[in-house]
Amino acid sequence: MRKVILLLLVLLTAGNVVYSQNEDIIPIIVKEQTTQGTRGNHAPAKVQVECFYYPFTNSLELSFLSNLGTVTVSLENLNTGEMKEYVGTSSTGVMMIPVVPNSAYRMNIVTESGRDYIAQFFAGENDSDS
Repeated sequence: MRKVILLLLVLLTAGNVVYSQNEDIIPIIVKEQTTQGTRGNHAPAKVQVECFYYPFTNSLELSFLSNLGTVTVSLENLNTGEMKEYVGTSSTGVMMIPVVPNSAYRMNIVTESGRDYIAQFFAGENDSDS
């Protein structure tokens, strides 16, 4: 009986640790930039790039849902005007990019095939609790 209770306590504690780590991950909305005037009779394709901000490490994680080839990421700090460019391959599945905390950013992602994705976000503490 003690082993069962101890096992339950360990599982509950481990679940709380994993949950608290996920609270610090902030998803960033990435949209595909389409050209004006193109019309189609189909639903838009699923965006192949997901982005998450980690406040603890002040970094972005770009997750690629498929192999998009070589990817160029332009990151503009809207507070300072500083522009940085990162080039990588999406075949690894993930790309990590450092950011400055308490800054607004505009991000442009261009794939090898010419697809263009954009995102705007604030890298700072999540103020939803205050």
